Amino acid sequence: TIANIYAARMIIEHGSWDEYESSFGKFPGWLEKFCEDNAGSVGVCEVFEEGPQKGAFRRAFLSCGSIVHHIKCCGLRLLSQETFLL
Repeated sequence: TIANIYAARMIIEHGSWDEYESSFGKFPGWLEKFCEDNAGSVGVCEVFEEGPQKGAFRRAFLSCGSIVHHIKCCGLRLLSQETFLL
């Protein structure tokens, strides 16, 4: 019936949200561990500082140490960035 389908959908959606929420809770620790284990890697994880989502995951950045090294040595040419001649 339609009621059973709706009930199953709600269970799936709420279960998925719980999985997302627990995954995001593990992410800052994973990011820190990744940077410790991979020399030169840079990782930042931000949460909302205020408002109704305070403490919730906001955004993250990760750059592997090898990429950081290549950018320092080769500059933005590695990323196919061109310089403009004046």
